[in-house]
Formats: sequence, structure tokens, C-alpha cells
Amino acid sequence: MRQNTQMKFIHPILTLLATLLAAMAIAGCETQTTAVPVENREPYVGSAYDLANVDVPPRVVSQARPKYPIAFRKAGMRGLAVVEFIVDENGHTRNLVARKATDVAFAEAAKIALSQWVFLPAKKGGAIVACRMQVPMVFSITED
Repeated sequence: MRQNTQMKFIHPILTLLATLLAAMAIAGCETQTTAVPVENREPYVGSAYDLANVDVPPRVVSQARPKYPIAFRKAGMRGLAVVEFIVDENGHTRNLVARKATDVAFAEAAKIALSQWVFLPAKKGGAIVACRMQVPMVFSITED
């Protein structure tokens, strides 16, 4: 009986500790991660416009959800990854680079998901152009 009472007391403390660690990690997410290619696409070699300089921005046609890193899901930890990439003239993502992340695992999961996204490409002056943009991905445990 005494051990059961101790477990009831320890579980909320562990939950609180995990929440505090996640909050501290999110607050300190200014860490840049090193870019690692997520698939065998060739790097984009053309010029790309910044999102603010196109007439029609890229529009998502299909998107994949990132896989929540298992260890963080089990711990109930939240995360953030901000990924910069180029949407090329064919609507594919290229040159994915994590600009901010609470952990490398969140950055990699976000890059893998974004590598599968497909867009209608941007337009400038009526012509289809490549465009550089950023997407933040928030990892939080929700009931689906």
C-alpha cells in the first residue's frame, strides 16, 4: 500500500518535471542545427525569390505530417522546428535547412515531412519562379 501511495506522488512530479524541461527547451530554441539532406534530390542551383518579393506565393497542394520523435512523445515533451527551404518551379521542396529547433530530432522529423510536401509554385510577373520560404512545425501531443 505504501509503495502505491509513493507512485501516486512521484508520477505528478515526473510529469511536472517533463513539462518544465519542455518549456525550457522551447524557450531556448535559438539553437541552429546542421542541415542534413533528407533525400537524394539534387540541390537547387537556380535563383530563388524571397517570399515577400513574389506576386503569387506558393500554395500547398499536399503535405505530410511529421513523425513525432518517439522518446519525446513518451515523455510528453513539446517541440518546435523552423525549416527554411526553396519551392522550385515544379512545386517541390529543395535545400531544406533547420533554422531553429528545440532538438535535432524535431528538426529532422520536420525536414523529412517537408521533403514530401508539394506546392503550386510561386509566380512573379506571371512567370513561375522558385521561392524561398520558412515553415514552423510545432510538435505537441494532441488527441487525434
